[in-house]
Amino acid sequence: MKKLSILFIAVALLSSCKNEDKEEPVSAKENKTIKVEEKKKPVLEQFCYLAVVGEKEHLKDTTELNLQFTREGIKGEYNWIPAEKDARRGTFEGEKVAKNTIKAKYIYMQEGQEQSKVMIIKMTENAAKVSLDPGSDFETTTKLKKVTCN
Repeated sequence: MKKLSILFIAVALLSSCKNEDKEEPVSAKENKTIKVEEKKKPVLEQFCYLAVVGEKEHLKDTTELNLQFTREGIKGEYNWIPAEKDARRGTFEGEKVAKNTIKAKYIYMQEGQEQSKVMIIKMTENAAKVSLDPGSDFETTTKLKKVTCN
């Protein structure tokens, strides 16, 4: 009889250790982090511009402008890639200040440092003119031709 009761207790202990069908407590389920993908903002209009300057094929400076109009505002990329110097690559966000004029904050990396400048973009039917630091002693202006976006 003693052996039978020890066997019964052993079987009961072993069967209680199985967790296959147990559910998590509700509080444990609530504490789990659910990963939600951020929805991309729909692009209403997109414009691309390009300027290539230089006489020799392998020594040309390239400037790229990609503008995106979304419901939340205007954003894009502006990259200056000189043939023999460190490139300046960055993004901007801004707003229309006139019919064909955008004012934006341009944040870029150059020579390993992050910097920012005020940017004014004036658009025409086939071109864009980008001015960085307008009105300052360091103002630079670049004219770019409209191209097909990739």
